Amino acid sequence: VAPDLLERVSAYEGDADPFDEFRITEQIEKALDRKVWLPSGGSLVIDRTEAMTVIDVNTGKFVGSGGNLEETVTKNNLEAAEEIVRQLRLRDIGGIIVVDFIDMVLESNRDLVLRRLVECLSRDRTKHQVAEVTSLGLVQMTRKKLGLGLLETFSEPCEVCAGRGVIVHHDPVVKHRTAASGNGSPRRSRGAASGNGSSSSSSSSQAGNGTHVITEGVKSALAQIAASTIHAPVDAAAVEEVVVAAVQEASEPAPEKPKRRKKKAEAEKPKSEKELLLDSVLNALPEPKAPGQGRGRRRVTTAALTGTPVSATPAGSDDES
Repeated sequence: VAPDLLERVSAYEGDADPFDEFRITEQIEKALDRKVWLPSGGSLVIDRTEAMTVIDVNTGKFVGSGGNLEETVTKNNLEAAEEIVRQLRLRDIGGIIVVDFIDMVLESNRDLVLRRLVECLSRDRTKHQVAEVTSLGLVQMTRKKLGLGLLETFSEPCEVCAGRGVIVHHDPVVKHRTAASGNGSPRRSRGAASGNGSSSSSSSSQAGNGTHVITEGVKSALAQIAASTIHAPVDAAAVEEVVVAAVQEASEPAPEKPKRRKKKAEAEKPKSEKELLLDSVLNALPEPKAPGQGRGRRRVTTAALTGTPVSATPAGSDDES
C-alpha cells in the first residue's frame, strides 16, 4: 500500500463476506459479462476471438430527446466511446480491437466521435494506436496488454467444448433434440394421438365389415324391449325367438339382384338402292397406301448411252467397195 494511503485502510470486522457487503462480487460479474449497458439505455456487446476483439454498439432503449435521428445516434456513439475505453482498461483487453459504431451520415459527426475516443485513450498509460474510420464505419485500434486479464483470471477453458463455445456431436443436432424432447413434445403427442385414433378407427372399420356377433345379453335386452311394447300377454320365449330371427335376417347380406339381359339387337333393315350403289363405288376404289409410302419412282439407267456407237451403214456396202 502506498504510504500516503495508510490512513484510508481499516480492518473489516463484520460477519458477512466483505465482497458481498461492498458489492464487489456484483461488479466482477458485470465486468465478465459480454453485454454492457450504457447509462442512457444503449448497450455494448464485447466478443473476443482468436484474432481480435470485436465491440458492437447498439442504441437499445436510447431514443434521444430530439426528433433528429442523426443527433440521437451521435450522442449514443459519444457515450459508447467513453465506456469502451473504460471497459478496455477494466478488462485489460489487448491486441487488435475493432469497434462497430452506429452509422452516421455527416462526416463532422464521425470526426467528433473519433476525437472523443482518442481523447479518452490519452488517459490510458498503455501503448495504443487508433486508425482511421473505414468505409464500413469501423474503427480499428491496437492496445498493448499489461497483465493476465480479468477474464483469464476468473475463468478456465470448458472441459466439454475446450473453450470453443459449442459442443460438437458425432451425429446431427436434430437427432439429439428429438431424443431429448421424446414423447413430451406437444407435436409428438398430437401425432401419436392422431396415429392411435387412425389405428382405432381402422380396427373398428375392419370389425364392422365382418359378421355381427349377437351375445346372450343383447338377445335378452331385445326381448325385454319387444315385450314391453306389446300390451297383450305374450310368452317371453316366443318373443325372444322372433327377435333373434329378425336380427339374423338383418345381419345376412342382401341377395344380389339378377342382371338383366340385354335385348337382342334389332334385325337390320334392308338397304336401299342408293346405299347399295354407294357401297359398290367404294369397293371399286383402290386401297390407299400405307402412310410414308409415296409414289414409286422409275429407275433410269444410262448403260445404253455409254455403249459403243452402232453404224447405220448397211452390211453390203463393204463388198461393193
